[in-house]
Amino acid sequence: TALPIWRLGEKIDDSMEMRELKEGIQLKGLSNEETLFEEAVDWETNLDPDYKRKWHRVCDVLDEGAWGRRVRLFYSEFYGEGIVLNGGSKWAGRSDGKPKAGVVWSGFGTVNGAEVGHEGWNAREFLVVPDFDLEIMNRSPDAQLIVFLIFPMVPV
Repeated sequence: TALPIWRLGEKIDDSMEMRELKEGIQLKGLSNEETLFEEAVDWETNLDPDYKRKWHRVCDVLDEGAWGRRVRLFYSEFYGEGIVLNGGSKWAGRSDGKPKAGVVWSGFGTVNGAEVGHEGWNAREFLVVPDFDLEIMNRSPDAQLIVFLIFPMVPV
């Protein structure tokens, strides 16, 4: 399934393209937005008054220093980390032999020498193949670079 917020914030001027994207990617065959939300949102869980107690997880800080911090973001069968780099800093991680995907949430810099940033649609996401180290560099002197790393699912 595609996310209903596909390319959130991207302006689409062509009305035909907008209609095609809405029908094909957002609604996925459903008749309208109301039906989408009725089928996609678990209202009982989302309105549960004990939701925070049951599901909220504090991000475990895995590593931190003058460069920024690395935190654990996902739990259970998913595993993911967030790298928050302070201005002008870099972070390097050794390969663990597994692939990982990355999403630039905020800021701009480089990943293994390739330009990345949250504004360019073709530079927001990246893949690091197995057996390659990872080096992330924040090219801004003062703004943070925030990158989310998603690792393969843990077998259940």
